[in-house]
Amino acid sequence: MADSLRPSDVAALRFRELRKRRDLTVQQVVDALKDLGMTELTTSVITNLELGRRDGSGRRRMTLEELIALAYVLDVPPLELLAPLGQDIKVTILPSLEVEPYELRNWLTGTGRLENRPTPDNPEDLRFWTVTSEPIRLHDRFTEASKTLHQADLEKRTAEKIGDPQRIQTTRTTYADALQVWAEALNRIHAAGMKPPTYAPKWIEDAIDFGFLNAQG
Repeated sequence: MADSLRPSDVAALRFRELRKRRDLTVQQVVDALKDLGMTELTTSVITNLELGRRDGSGRRRMTLEELIALAYVLDVPPLELLAPLGQDIKVTILPSLEVEPYELRNWLTGTGRLENRPTPDNPEDLRFWTVTSEPIRLHDRFTEASKTLHQADLEKRTAEKIGDPQRIQTTRTTYADALQVWAEALNRIHAAGMKPPTYAPKWIEDAIDFGFLNAQG
């Protein structure tokens, strides 16, 4: 049977495992945290976090700020500490609610709604989830389109540098297709009133020339 752990305990155990895999001592982590201004995370504090030792007020739980700092030092996604995949564990997110790490990860990233809700099929609840998670989907779509466009742009510029006419034509077509998908994703972000991630200014110029951007783009 899989162990059931609180989120802070999962994060602490996973941090300890990854710290050792990175071949870092607790002192090295403390030194790195000190350089980042996290002086309250001393050697004893981190050791207690890793081992789940109790202090005067009960077990010492990892705070959100500490989780982010520790993930930064290890150079791993914070989600990898909180909801590690492939682990035979369950995460107790509420006293009466345990979930698998993949369920927790999907919920935290907005890609999946927890099914064991008090009213899982309530239309208003489903609508509210869809509305509030839409910015995440828009961001992910834009990010993926940006990666594809970046690759197409690189291949086009490489072909132009080489001077192969057939390859230039092919890569320009691929670039235009990728640019259209990217512009459509950007149009959706602007329509939602969101600030998009940074992108190459040239893409905007090209998208305008192709007529791919709406007025607000």
